[in-house]
Amino acid sequence: MKRRFLNFESAYLKLKNFSLLINQLVFFTMCERLLMQQQKLTSLYTLMFFNVIIYCVAYVKVMFPKSSCFPSCYKLSV
Repeated sequence: MKRRFLNFESAYLKLKNFSLLINQLVFFTMCERLLMQQQKLTSLYTLMFFNVIIYCVAYVKVMFPKSSCFPSCYKLSV
């Protein structure tokens, strides 16, 4: 039984995105149960909001790398 659990744990930790999503979901659900007992499913909305914000920040980083934002500064230093 213990060996099976260790295999599951190592497989879970290898899937970085999945384990991060599950950890966030558990954290927000626990916060919801402790802090907002009257409102249901606010943790899922909060998790979705933060994931959209992180996706937008990553998209902006890809679309506008540092070298293309200020090309004149790099030309002066060369």
